[in-house]
Amino acid sequence: MSAIELDKKRPNEQPRRAINAGLAGALFGAVGGAIIGTAIANSPWLSSLLSAVMIGLGEAVTDYRRQPAQLKPLAWRIFVSIFLGAVLGCIFYLLWPETSLLLAGLLIGLVVGFFGLHWQNILLGGALGLVLTLLYQASIDRGRLIARG
Repeated sequence: MSAIELDKKRPNEQPRRAINAGLAGALFGAVGGAIIGTAIANSPWLSSLLSAVMIGLGEAVTDYRRQPAQLKPLAWRIFVSIFLGAVLGCIFYLLWPETSLLLAGLLIGLVVGFFGLHWQNILLGGALGLVLTLLYQASIDRGRLIARG
């Protein structure tokens, strides 16, 4: 039997891969959303449900549309990295609430950058963690000033 005939007999694996990716993404989104909801608003159910739908659908769609050996779209990979950083930041906050926000942002950025396993990614993650933390602190301070009138 030739390779072409074997290909015709083999079922299409793409829908199964997309379903598996969607289920794994929904699980990751549900757990991450529950952690974020607990840390921010004491409302883990709603954030868990929204995150599960958002991450699950995103993983399924991006996996279905890509070809074998092709990476997922860059925007999606960045979004998932930001979501992972938010989850790690919330875990850090839940474990050590008295820690400086600036230190937490730096550490979380370094950890997420370390997942790239290149020194440039580690430095970029740390720098982004610092910048985002400073922007967040500035928005909190500005909100307090506006609230005071």
